[in-house]
Amino acid sequence: MISFRPISVNDLEEKTLLELAKMNLLYADKSQDDSIPSDRLFQATEAFLKDSKVPWAIWILWDDDKPIGYAVTELIKGVQGPEMNITQAYIGEGYRGNGVQALTIREFEKYAKERGCAFLTSMTRRGNPDAYIRWMGRVGFNKRVVIVEKDLRGD
Repeated sequence: MISFRPISVNDLEEKTLLELAKMNLLYADKSQDDSIPSDRLFQATEAFLKDSKVPWAIWILWDDDKPIGYAVTELIKGVQGPEMNITQAYIGEGYRGNGVQALTIREFEKYAKERGCAFLTSMTRRGNPDAYIRWMGRVGFNKRVVIVEKDLRGD
């Protein structure tokens, strides 16, 4: 049975942590986002488990007792009230589709509402943002902002 929830102390088995590190590497490779490497992910997990007031949460997607995905969310101050941002999310091969994305979003929404959030947000820097917008649009997300950038490294 597929389930999705914030990580708990009971999840801290070596095999679970190894799978989390492996999924983190797969996420970084696929998304080209290495902003939270495994060592920082483990530090964030430790802080989350020690202090319920930290603004982030580490999530595990389970197929019975096998970790098949993970996510990192952060509570942030938005213009129209608190928001929960999906900072990273990875769903393992073979589990994408079949309602798994919708399950994760429902759990995110429930968690965010319990914390008084007005919005659930996510962004991407991947090469094809239109595909990401379509993918997230399937579960109710709308494009809110456009960010442009200028690369200054070559000047």
